[in-house]
Amino acid sequence: MEIKIEKSGGSISSCIFRGSELISGLLQQCFRRVPADNDEGGGGRSFANRRRKAGLDRYNIRVNTLDIKADDNGEVVMDVASGLVFWKKNMNFRGSSFS
Repeated sequence: MEIKIEKSGGSISSCIFRGSELISGLLQQCFRRVPADNDEGGGGRSFANRRRKAGLDRYNIRVNTLDIKADDNGEVVMDVASGLVFWKKNMNFRGSSFS
């Protein structure tokens, strides 16, 4: 299996398994959900409208560090520390992915 990572955003850009390309574009993280009917109710005071005004529907992912290495068992470990840059607020998270 061959996996390519786009370093500036930390996204998977390609995945080839046994000669077949499984992913051919950016596989990006998504931390937003589509508002439900209940979220939209209430006009300007709705939960969905308040989230939009706060800029929580508009964000970019900023990668702070990206480290990829093989462990002693031959498994590849990807360690990413990144942040979500919102229109008005910033959030940071750190996570690990094992494959």
